[in-house]
Amino acid sequence: MSTLDVRSTSRRTVPRSVRAVGWDQLSIAALAILVGLVVLTFGDYGVSNDEEVQHRYGAKLIAFYLSGFRDRSALSFENLYLYGGLFDMAANVIERALPVFDPYDTRHLLSGLVGVGGIAAAWRLARLLAGPRAGFLALALLALTAPWYGAMFNHTKDIPFAVAMAWQLHFSCRCMRELPCPGARTLAGLALASGAALGLRVGGLLGFVYLGGALSVWAVATARTRGLAQALADARGLAWRLALVATAAYAMMAFFWPWSVEAPLNPIRALVAFTHFKYEIDTLFAGQVVKMYDVPAIYAPVYFAIRLPLVVLAGTVLAAGFGIVRLARLRTTGLDSGRELALLLVALAAVFPLVYSVVARPYLYSGLRHFYFAVPPLVVLAGLGFDRLIAGAAARRKTLAAGALAGLGGIGFALAAEMVQLHPQQYVSYNLLVGGLPGAVGRWATDYWTNIAPEAVAGIVELVKAERRASGQARRIVRISICGARKSIEQVLPPGFAYSEKWDQSDFFVSSTHIGCDRSFPAAPVVHSVRRLGVTLGVVRDLRKIRRDRIEAARSIGP
Repeated sequence: MSTLDVRSTSRRTVPRSVRAVGWDQLSIAALAILVGLVVLTFGDYGVSNDEEVQHRYGAKLIAFYLSGFRDRSALSFENLYLYGGLFDMAANVIERALPVFDPYDTRHLLSGLVGVGGIAAAWRLARLLAGPRAGFLALALLALTAPWYGAMFNHTKDIPFAVAMAWQLHFSCRCMRELPCPGARTLAGLALASGAALGLRVGGLLGFVYLGGALSVWAVATARTRGLAQALADARGLAWRLALVATAAYAMMAFFWPWSVEAPLNPIRALVAFTHFKYEIDTLFAGQVVKMYDVPAIYAPVYFAIRLPLVVLAGTVLAAGFGIVRLARLRTTGLDSGRELALLLVALAAVFPLVYSVVARPYLYSGLRHFYFAVPPLVVLAGLGFDRLIAGAAARRKTLAAGALAGLGGIGFALAAEMVQLHPQQYVSYNLLVGGLPGAVGRWATDYWTNIAPEAVAGIVELVKAERRASGQARRIVRISICGARKSIEQVLPPGFAYSEKWDQSDFFVSSTHIGCDRSFPAAPVVHSVRRLGVTLGVVRDLRKIRRDRIEAARSIGP
């Protein structure tokens, strides 16, 4: 448990120069800038491997309702019926109502904006726990966490779920601060966030697990300080309020995930299935290619350690240290039902998923992709840790707080500069524990979505146009194949270019360098590379040369 003194931002300990900063105004401005960036850049990101089937699932769910429940294909569609369809349904509705963009651009715009909503949730949660400055620090740290920012645009299952969980955690913490009678707005927010999480993935049940754990501690503490009778009375009053929350969340889950209510135990069946989805999918761990069902127990914790910015890890360590100090003080001060319980919730949300991954050994791949929902609470803890550090520095000397903020600002600038250099491949970022992205290539998961596809296709188009200008060649269909999702190519092909399923019959072959697929057709020259930070993330091979060589060889043999 990480417990911090949420009064750390009191006016007594903060110098006037620092108090003068409008932290809330800075946070709102930062969110506005992030929304602007999403609107300006959402078209730069490729179509991920899962998006086509997810888009079809959303359409099937809408057909389920429009047909008066007669079209039931969504309830058995591939393995998507095990997921809620909130995001996919929303994307389909927006696409039909506002057909300004193609379906996948619509998805990326919506997902990017939802991702900003997750950053806003981190801001509000940290602000609730420790004030406006802590809120801004959490917001900035999450916005500058490149794996989160890059994933916002095309991880359309993982990021929306993580955002819903972040808001569920926020409202759960508000409940802790308002015990024993949380307000109507807090309960309504908790119901909506919980329903959204369950309408995306059954893992939304975790939020209730965290809440139940914190409430158990509260009940025991209340019984000790105010007597068993009062504790039971408070618990009864709270129980019916939370029952209303659970009912509303269940109704949302039923609407966005109708399969879940086809049978009473279907959510449990989905939970069991998620733990042991078994496919022949390869993933990287410390330079070893392993199957998703053979990953080591420390797979998820290690990926968190090497992918999150070092400043986030440092802030989390600070939070843990301050929490240990606070725990020691609880022996004499006792439990504060609002302060410590809210922080207990955040600590559970940050740590429990990683502990679970070590103990339960679920099948995993693609790095931290399936654990993005644990990133916001970790970043919130980091924000609280730095906020407490700044408050302690300010109590000793005013200039120390300003120096600490300046240092964090410098680190933030460096992270932002790297993200600009990576664009739109931010999700492949690694920290210096493995030597950054250059040290991660070939050892850890990089571009598993083949997000390099749009840039690779643009390179092919420029090459072909230059050849035609130089030689006056007649136009013909140029066929391109890819080691990745078909849609990632089809989505960006201009007229005169076509996708080819048969690699050896295509003119060009596109591949990321993620797990060796780029080494296919070694005789074909690489005519274009997608590079970031000095690292080749993807290549284009010209297969026409192979065909010409084969023809020349056949001619030399003769009839």
